[in-house]
Amino acid sequence: IPNNFGLLMDTDQYLLNSEQASKYLGVQTNTLKQSRHTGILLGEVAPRYLKMGRSTRYTLSSLLEFRSQFPEYTNTSQYKNKEKPPRPSEDPQLRGSV
Repeated sequence: IPNNFGLLMDTDQYLLNSEQASKYLGVQTNTLKQSRHTGILLGEVAPRYLKMGRSTRYTLSSLLEFRSQFPEYTNTSQYKNKEKPPRPSEDPQLRGSV
């Protein structure tokens, strides 16, 4: 990703402000701000952040790590039964569609 200096940045280290990070995670900016005080966001440990002077920044890698705590499901019965979602290669309904 090019920055203002014309250099490429590693996408994992790309910095997002609180508003950008909250949009990425799908939460309100105030909810993300509150999580910095409580250490909890959506019932899990809040993502790590950087304090740079008065600015707060999140690395894309810390947001990706936070999001990875939440499994993706293909249907509601998996969630209700707390099943692990099948991999596309193991799901007969998805086999051949990937």
